[in-house]
Amino acid sequence: MSITPASKRRLRSRQQMNPIELNAKNVKLVHIAAMSTERGIGIKNGLPWHISADLKRFKALTGGGVMIMGRKTFGSFGGRPLPNRHHIVVSRDPNFNADFEQVTVVHDIPQAIETGRAICAKLSQPVLWVIGGAQIYAQTIDQADRLELTLVNLTPECDAFYPDVPANFEFGSRESHTDPGSGVDYQFLSFLRKRAELDRF
Repeated sequence: MSITPASKRRLRSRQQMNPIELNAKNVKLVHIAAMSTERGIGIKNGLPWHISADLKRFKALTGGGVMIMGRKTFGSFGGRPLPNRHHIVVSRDPNFNADFEQVTVVHDIPQAIETGRAICAKLSQPVLWVIGGAQIYAQTIDQADRLELTLVNLTPECDAFYPDVPANFEFGSRESHTDPGSGVDYQFLSFLRKRAELDRF
């Protein structure tokens, strides 16, 4: 079978990439968020509920990984990064700095994704997590491969909201639970980006 000029160019391009660049392209961008039935995710830069199992799930999924977040979300951690995770903090403030080894400050979403994927490749992490806030979710959802959402059966006052799930995502799985302390019902939901259908001839 003959190789076309276009195929030769693609092969040559792949050969010129180093292994980290190749692996970085395979890193999945995944949202993780907890939201109310009205899509609220926060009030005054804090969570409007406390569900221990949801926090443990967040820790288990993101542990050892790399996370993209806005400056206010990073600030909600009390001025220090979460342990055992690398933080990519997006800030438009050129003077903002976070003097921690496990924190990288960037100034726009494309830079955050490119940097995050490169760090994921170095750490052999298959997922780059997006953890908020609302603007970061809205600016990255069209590029996300998967959404890991906790739907909390409450309608508290919120001033930050998760965007609508785009039509090109399909429902993946659901786990229903009740918080033993508060009696609040919640669900762990997964949504997957639909695969583009191959052209048929």
